[in-house]
Amino acid sequence: MKPVKGGLTKDSLENIRLRAISILCKTFLQFTPKLIRLSSFKHIWIKVLKYIQDYMKADNSELLAEAVPLTLKNMLVVMHTNGILIPPQNPAIKDEDNLWKISWDTIDPFYPKLKEEFNVIIAKPGLVSTIETNISNPSQ
Repeated sequence: MKPVKGGLTKDSLENIRLRAISILCKTFLQFTPKLIRLSSFKHIWIKVLKYIQDYMKADNSELLAEAVPLTLKNMLVVMHTNGILIPPQNPAIKDEDNLWKISWDTIDPFYPKLKEEFNVIIAKPGLVSTIETNISNPSQ
């Protein structure tokens, strides 16, 4: 295989990117209880989403195009389950600073069908626990 950057092959570059996004998401989730207390939490969250967007588009990679959306979906489920990413109680009230709105305003342009998929998952508690089990025990 022909090297693309710095002597790396396309496959090795994909694997590095996959590991990087996985580490980013796991680290973000690990520290979310502390990060949420910061006034800059929403800004940090938007940056994480932008990195995810960039990795989904990276070099037309089939591997990243499949794995990164799944990582994002799992991350959103964990945040929802922990009470961080929840739909507004009254959707008629326009709160531009609401984490739910900010998240979907950022995600929709690069993954428009995710919100619908996510709403199906959170509407069925059994699906959420199945996804959480798979996140906790990826070897199963």
